[in-house]
Amino acid sequence: GEGNNGTFNGNASYSSTDRALVFDGTGDYMRSGILSNMSGDKAVSYSLWIKANELRNTMIVALGEFGVYETSKTGGVFMVSNGTLYNTVMGNGIQVTGAITTGTWIHIVATKIPGGSGTTTQTLYVNGVKPTQSNWGTAGTSLSLDDPVITLGASPTVSQRFNGSISQFKLYDTVLTAEEVKTLYDMGR
Repeated sequence: GEGNNGTFNGNASYSSTDRALVFDGTGDYMRSGILSNMSGDKAVSYSLWIKANELRNTMIVALGEFGVYETSKTGGVFMVSNGTLYNTVMGNGIQVTGAITTGTWIHIVATKIPGGSGTTTQTLYVNGVKPTQSNWGTAGTSLSLDDPVITLGASPTVSQRFNGSISQFKLYDTVLTAEEVKTLYDMGR
């Protein structure tokens, strides 16, 4: 009702059998409208279930302007080929090694409070718990979203594409507590 509906691009589709968005990693993604209430360096959390078909350097969720991929303008969750999961503010943030495997549904929650990046302002939860995390990059950059959009299944420039499925994506304008994260996980897909 707020005009934030996503649009499918490329071969992105919805599977009613899996109740999930499906991406084949070859140019498909989903993008929302502008989220005017998310501008600036705000508290933000997002929750989703993913099932990766392969572990590659890819973006799963991106908050940021279409076509803008510069310092402090983009934040998101991405993984790399060894299954490491990152919660980033444009190249700075936190990482959880070995968090992603193929062929299994995994619940991820990423949180960010205003004022910088790294373990003091960001948290990742995997399957309802907070695993060991460490800083990645140079912690300190703040997220500064101007008229942000959400991209699922690719980076804002659609150069890093996800091969797998995404289910139950939820965006919050607050930082979820550990108890709230556990509740989301316990609710299942």
